[in-house]
Amino acid sequence: MLPLFFVLFIDTVGAAFIIPLLVPLIVDPNTSILPANTTLQIRNFIYGLSLGIYSIATFFGAPVLGDLSDRLGRKNIVNMSD
Repeated sequence: MLPLFFVLFIDTVGAAFIIPLLVPLIVDPNTSILPANTTLQIRNFIYGLSLGIYSIATFFGAPVLGDLSDRLGRKNIVNMSD
């Protein structure tokens, strides 16, 4: 049970680093990467969309990576990201 909690902790820490970085990049009009005339509603929509895409990609990507690691080996899949 402890390894499962460790995996969940690492996943939460990864998301906790991204969420505070996206706010100034997307929502704040002074430091945003979006054009200055973008409305607050559009900024909030893009912020929510970027958070949602991460969850959806994780949901669909985890089984694919799990199948690949079963076929090719876990070390080979981890080394592919380097």
